[in-house]
Amino acid sequence: MKMKLHIKKFLLPVIQLRIDWKIKIYIITTVVGAIIGLLILFPLNQGVLFYEYVQHEIDAPTIIQFVQNQFNKLYFGESSGKLIFYSTTGALLGLLTARIHVALNSKLRYIEQLSGELTKDLKKLISQGENSTLEFKSSLRWDIQQSKVNKQLVFVILKTIAGFMNNNGGTLLIGVDDDGKAIGLEKDYQNLKKPDRDGFEQSIFTAISTNLGTDLSNYVHVIFHTIDSNDICRLIIMPTPRPVFVKQEGSTKFYIRTGVSTRELDIEEATKFIADRWQK
Repeated sequence: MKMKLHIKKFLLPVIQLRIDWKIKIYIITTVVGAIIGLLILFPLNQGVLFYEYVQHEIDAPTIIQFVQNQFNKLYFGESSGKLIFYSTTGALLGLLTARIHVALNSKLRYIEQLSGELTKDLKKLISQGENSTLEFKSSLRWDIQQSKVNKQLVFVILKTIAGFMNNNGGTLLIGVDDDGKAIGLEKDYQNLKKPDRDGFEQSIFTAISTNLGTDLSNYVHVIFHTIDSNDICRLIIMPTPRPVFVKQEGSTKFYIRTGVSTRELDIEEATKFIADRWQK
């Protein structure tokens, strides 16, 4: 409990800074949109009104004179309702455009990164050995040394997943030992309620939802391969838009991937890392 309070205390300034950054972006977008509403939307609409209702009148002004006259009324307070309407409309359109752009840009980067991972040949990938974006794990819950189920091994998997999420993403292969040998998932299958690929995948996502966060399941893609008659589970893990913490037995820990290992950061290190990683 004390650990959670300390983490919240240290991370509050970081979260606040991130919120302030977002507010600045929205303020800029709102102002630009409001200006566009007044300088573009308003005169365009007045031009339409001129051609529909004014140009056929006797002694009708030119369109430039008409629009200029409407501008004068707008900015000297004679049409305050129009001023509010067009500035508000422009601001809302600006915010909507920015939101769509950010969402599409993020989605495109996500698709490009995922596509790049999917095109990699598995055997060639394994032959490269573990590195900053690739890790091997022999099993999900089956303890090979003790020849029995060890549920604590799940947290070893979760630690690696969180480490990849907090950095730039990566690939985790389950069913491959440290030497790159495919040993399969048969022992894990045998100790699941549903002893097959579906049961294995369900176990992974249940562990992620319970100990990392339900929303983070969308950042993990599960693919099964067969090498020498052995099933291999390939987790393609994407970087997340928020910090990921591992909850285990009442404690909350923060991990990052560094080199060929996953390292736990203390509170001070985590605070600095989060500030650098998610404020950009």
